This record gives sequence, structure tokens and C-alpha cells, in this order.
Amino acid sequence: MFEFLRSAVQYIAPVFVIATMLNVGLTQKPSAIAVHLKNWPFVLKMLAANFVFAPLLMIVALYLAPFSPALKAGLLIFSLGAGAPFLIKLTQRAKHDVRSGRR
Repeated sequence: MFEFLRSAVQYIAPVFVIATMLNVGLTQKPSAIAVHLKNWPFVLKMLAANFVFAPLLMIVALYLAPFSPALKAGLLIFSLGAGAPFLIKLTQRAKHDVRSGRR
């Protein structure tokens, strides 16, 4: 049973990630996405936070903590998508409308 689950994860994990992205992306109108992409300073800050600062923070944490090489690799890969799982919840906690980005 363990081997079956272990082999199934290689298919289940990408399906989960793609389905989650589609769930969020398909709820948006292209015009709403275009409006937010016009705010270049915000877009650049979010890109830097997600693809520079979060992985850098993870690299520092992995340097300071004793993890096995395989776990280090997994955590580093996970940090490259740092904001994706949490942005929806953070937006809701900030009392913004997740669909439109408005309060």
C-alpha cells in the first residue's frame, strides 16, 4: 500500500497544484487581471517577495537548521511558490474581496 501511495504522489501532486491554480485563475475575468497588472510597482513587489525574498529566507533557514539533503531540496522547491497557497487567505484576512481585489 505504501509503495502504491508513493508512486501515486508523482501524479496527484501536479494535478492538485494545477487544479488549485485553475480554481483561482478561472474565477477572474481577463479584464480584472489586466487592471491589476497595470500597477507595475505592486506587481514588481509581489514578484520580488515571492521569487526572491521567500526563497532567500528559506535558504537562510536551511543553512541554520540541520535537515537531511532531501528535505532541504523539498523545502527549497516549496519556497519557490511561497505566496501561492497563502495569498488567498491573506487577502480574505485583510477584508478584501478575493475576486476583485477590493475592500
